[in-house]
Amino acid sequence: MAAIVYNEFQGILFGLELDVSGQTIIRLNPGNYSIPHTMENKIHVYMICEDKKVADQVACYEMTTEEIATYQQQKNQFIKKKQKRLEKQENEDSEGEDTFESELNNNYQEDNELLESDYTLLSDPLNLMQVTRISIQDHSDITNHIVVCGIHPSIYYFLLPLRASYLTELQYVVILSPEPPSNDIWEGLNRFPKIIYIKVIY
Repeated sequence: MAAIVYNEFQGILFGLELDVSGQTIIRLNPGNYSIPHTMENKIHVYMICEDKKVADQVACYEMTTEEIATYQQQKNQFIKKKQKRLEKQENEDSEGEDTFESELNNNYQEDNELLESDYTLLSDPLNLMQVTRISIQDHSDITNHIVVCGIHPSIYYFLLPLRASYLTELQYVVILSPEPPSNDIWEGLNRFPKIIYIKVIY
């Protein structure tokens, strides 16, 4: 849905609001999130676009037969991979080897595996030291970059749409923070290209 909005209307869909059993749920940068029970729930999307006319066009847009077929194919592939992942997890649980940390890391790895075709990822993960800089003042190749102030546990989901494969150009993302990302957080970011971390000293 986000790809269609971007390709057809040059709009950026950045959030979903769902009314599930009377409870409002908001998902920002939902990535590969599949909306449950679409017909039963009230759903709103939040987007950036040129004007209200474009937003109205998006609201009335109906997917073509080809787009629906593509979606169903992607959904079936996702379900198969999810089933394999659950089977693997059940085997690991039965062996008693899972910890919270390893489960978190597995989630990142599984996300990357599922989204290989949809996102631009490095073939090998980077070490945090490889992307750490004192300054980018003298780096003429780093221009029009995105600056992220601070590190939030959900930074992975913020950066994920910025590495979508349909983007014609990837912008550098410069993370400014007094403390580097934790190992768990960096495990989710280490395959994103053009990421720079700068330690801020107050």
